Amino acid sequence: MPVEIADTLASRERLAQLYRGASENQARLQRRLSRLEASFRRQVEEAERRGRQEAEEMRAQAAEFATEIERLHRKLDKLNPSTEQSR
Repeated sequence: MPVEIADTLASRERLAQLYRGASENQARLQRRLSRLEASFRRQVEEAERRGRQEAEEMRAQAAEFATEIERLHRKLDKLNPSTEQSR
């Protein structure tokens, strides 16, 4: 086999190996990216859920505070009717 043909076959074989390696790396990286995206989506969903839950708890607590403030104002007004006009 002439040297040129051997070099061409070796070059083609090396190119095929490089292509297979690159394809395998791309597939591996694509799977990793998919796992990272799924993990990120789960983290975002969990953060949204916690945020909604915390907001709901804060709204409930604010309503309780408003009710308590109103109760205290009424009590204060009963004790000192002149404070009602100053509010």
